Amino acid sequence: MKNDFNAIFGTVSFYDDMHGLAGGAGKVWLSDNGGLAWTEYTSPGFGINRAAVRMDYDTCFISGEDGLIYKTTDHGNNWTLDGDFNGYLLRDMTIYPNPSSGMVYIKTHDVPVEDFDISIFSIAGELIYKEHHSYDANIISFDASEMEAGLYLVAIINKARKYTSKLIIKH
Repeated sequence: MKNDFNAIFGTVSFYDDMHGLAGGAGKVWLSDNGGLAWTEYTSPGFGINRAAVRMDYDTCFISGEDGLIYKTTDHGNNWTLDGDFNGYLLRDMTIYPNPSSGMVYIKTHDVPVEDFDISIFSIAGELIYKEHHSYDANIISFDASEMEAGLYLVAIINKARKYTSKLIIKH
């Protein structure tokens, strides 16, 4: 893909003068010549869902179609799940209303009875909200009215697993 493309990049990040990653329109592009030309990145084993790229020194994050967050520490050559967990979508977690513009409720069904953290990540992998909970109720609520409109990933993390689901904020 040459630099005269019609795609829209949501985020462009360079980790040195020549090498960069760009995300947008559900895709990721790589450049190794200072942005003069871009090559569409084809991910091995997972689809990219409305990709956004966040560069933090040598680490880049994207979200996959599976609702999980992936990272690379070698500029896109290899991608791994972000975190040390057995991550999967929690089919027995209900988020409502979804989409939301105010109070959000998370109902858990089969999360093991133990303490856990709830984290909310932007689509770019940035931690937006985190709170520790003792397992004393299976419905948790929080006010999302101050969050920017967009797609987020909600993660419930306990000792053994990380459960994720999508949350849409509209205003």
